[in-house]
Amino acid sequence: RRLYYAVDPDVGTTGNPVELWFYDLADGQQVLAGQLQQQAAGAGWYDGRYWYFHNETDDLYAVSFAPDGTVAAGGETLAYGDLTGGTRQYRFGDLAATPGGLLYGSSLGSSPSTAELFSVDLTDGTYTELYTPAPGAWSGVRDPTGLQLAVDDAGTLYGQAAADGSFFEIDPAAQTVTAVGSVDDLRFTDITERRDLLLVCTRPEPVLPDAFRTEGFNPDQERLVELSDVKPGDSG
Repeated sequence: RRLYYAVDPDVGTTGNPVELWFYDLADGQQVLAGQLQQQAAGAGWYDGRYWYFHNETDDLYAVSFAPDGTVAAGGETLAYGDLTGGTRQYRFGDLAATPGGLLYGSSLGSSPSTAELFSVDLTDGTYTELYTPAPGAWSGVRDPTGLQLAVDDAGTLYGQAAADGSFFEIDPAAQTVTAVGSVDDLRFTDITERRDLLLVCTRPEPVLPDAFRTEGFNPDQERLVELSDVKPGDSG
C-alpha cells in the first residue's frame, strides 16, 4: 500500500528530471523510489507500472519497480516515442488507465500544449484523439480537457476540476460530460482511485465533515483524503 508522487527538485525548469517518491500507507514513511529520466508531466498506473509523459512532448515512458517499491534497475523505458507523430506537445491535466490497459489523457490548452482528451492502448501504442475544442463536438456541462482523471474497476472515467472541486463522469463513447457533484469547493491537486474509493490530494489542508473523510497522508502542507460518498447528485 504505497502512494507514489513526483517531486521536481528544480521547479520551473522545463525538462528537468523529477524524483519519484512514495508514501507507505502502512508505516507512514516517505521513501525516495528513484530519479526518473525525464520531467513527468502526467502519470497513471497499469499492470504494476508507472506510465508518464515527458513534459511538452508526446513521448510515453513506463517505469517498473523492485519488490521494495523502488525503481527497478533498468526499469524505466521509452514505451512509445513520438506517439502522435510530433503533432502534440503535452502538458497536463492528468492520465488514468482502465483495468484493460486503455490510458486516458486530459491535457491543458496552454502553449505549446493542445487541449485534448485522448486515449492510448498500452498493449500496442495505438493513439486515438477523442476531443479537441470544437463547438458542438461533445455535450454536457463542460469539455473534458484539463481535468484530473480517475477510472473505476468497471472502466468508468471520472474527471475533477482543480479550480473548484467539481467532479464529472466522462463518457467518451457517448461524448458527454455529466456533473457528479462537488466537495465544499475544495481545490484538489490530484485524484486517483482505490477500489470503490476516490483519493484526492489537496493543498492547502481541507476542512471536511468527519463522516466524509478519512485522512491518511499529511506530509507538511498536503493531505490525502478518501472520498467514499461522492455519487451523482451529491455535494459537500
